[in-house]
Amino acid sequence: LMRPERLDLTDFGAHARSSILFSLLGDAAVLVGPTGSGKSTILDAILYAISGECRHSLEEQVRRGADTMGVELIFRRGTGRYRVVRKYKRGGGKRSGTSVVELFMDTGNPLDPWGEPLKPAAERIQQIIGADYSLLTATSFCLQGESAEFVKKRPAERLAAYRKLVHAEHWADYLRSARAELR
Repeated sequence: LMRPERLDLTDFGAHARSSILFSLLGDAAVLVGPTGSGKSTILDAILYAISGECRHSLEEQVRRGADTMGVELIFRRGTGRYRVVRKYKRGGGKRSGTSVVELFMDTGNPLDPWGEPLKPAAERIQQIIGADYSLLTATSFCLQGESAEFVKKRPAERLAAYRKLVHAEHWADYLRSARAELR
């Protein structure tokens, strides 16, 4: 289970500069507001931070009038505490934009709380979270206009997604080990 603690947005979608302190909201949070106020953009920002993708192209997510956008997410997973920083810069003309990501792990040292970046960041994030964009959007997020996508999948595809989500291969290893010990 990933628990977001803090989300900082800079020129991401409707958010010029926004910070959300999830750690102050308790175990559950509900996003409420009028249409177009940026609720879905907050979910997109979390998805972008942990997967590098979101519902729209990254070019579309850059706030109007800005050339760059950034997302910083601090979250807990298991006993670890992590900080992901992603930045995107628009491309010029026909050039595509550039995206960079850095991942840090809480060191517990108040003088250097985040230490050196962990590399390769994108792969490490996916290992820590245990899911990619398609698995996250199919099982953890109900995106506007896409709520039926998971239900439309074939049963074998749904089962594969759930197995990956709950790390079924690890449980199978435990079962094999337990059976071996009983022999």
